[in-house]
Amino acid sequence: MLATFKVGRLVLLLSLALTTSSCVRGGFYGTPNSDSTPAFDNSIEGDSSTQSCQNWGPFSAPTLLSAVNSQDDDWGPSLGSNSAVLMFASYRLGGPGGGDIWQALRQDPHTSFSTPTLVSNINSASYEASPVLSVDGLTLLFGSARSGSSTEIWITTRTSVTDNFSPPSALSTVNAPGMSLPQHLSPDSHTLWLTSDKEATLDIYLATRPDGESPFSGATPVASLNSPDAEHSFTLSSDGLEAIFSSDRPGGAGLLDLWLARRPEPTHEFEPPQNLSMLNTSNDDTFARLSPDGRTLYFNRDSLVAGGRSADIWLSHRSCDDKE
Repeated sequence: MLATFKVGRLVLLLSLALTTSSCVRGGFYGTPNSDSTPAFDNSIEGDSSTQSCQNWGPFSAPTLLSAVNSQDDDWGPSLGSNSAVLMFASYRLGGPGGGDIWQALRQDPHTSFSTPTLVSNINSASYEASPVLSVDGLTLLFGSARSGSSTEIWITTRTSVTDNFSPPSALSTVNAPGMSLPQHLSPDSHTLWLTSDKEATLDIYLATRPDGESPFSGATPVASLNSPDAEHSFTLSSDGLEAIFSSDRPGGAGLLDLWLARRPEPTHEFEPPQNLSMLNTSNDDTFARLSPDGRTLYFNRDSLVAGGRSADIWLSHRSCDDKE
């Protein structure tokens, strides 16, 4: 009963976004961003295209990504094109729906992001969320409620990073009644990690395909990460050995917390997760996304709290402690 209630809270909040999107502009709940924390711009970091580290140091105290955030909800960050593109969902003015997909660009990982612009050809009058951009920037998956009351996963592609995306289509082999959101696409685009409440409790699933053109298989639950409580969002390191996800399982600081699980090889199950206490708050901490080199974590705070501050994108860094 408790797990069902917690999942119901998440589904209800997404439903509120759908029913109020035509008249609300202050985020999920029309609340202006009253965050008094200084808006540090930490958008310059040292992402590289690969990860190679055996011993990571702790994550730093998080800072706001002020170059991208607005007074409205900004959430669900996703890096692509070798960290030169940051896509995210936002309730800011300028889009056709209550929540739309926006992007911010930069020349390379050592420069700041540009002013965000609306992504062409993919947004609807309904609600778009949780964008997941492939490493090469040519494939985009996102959640949308354009087909009705449920949130489904949609996919779109383009031939080059300078082209517009093609009209999106629903990922019918993966979608299920209820809510499904994409969370992570492997570098080869053969494995999709997602969250779904198709079995009543919101859990982490994965779907696979033999190549980048074939349809994905039906989604299967990831038993080593799921619990009787809710698992909300997910990211995987580029070497496949670290998973960071959100859960409201016991042992956290508040509602949905960030947890880290490791495994010795990509083919092994994950070991029991540890709470990332240095990042978590008493509210919701969600939508973690690791940079390709594993040194920078993008995530959201307050993205699902009714009556709370508007959601913002935050950054945290860590260093590699391997000895040469």
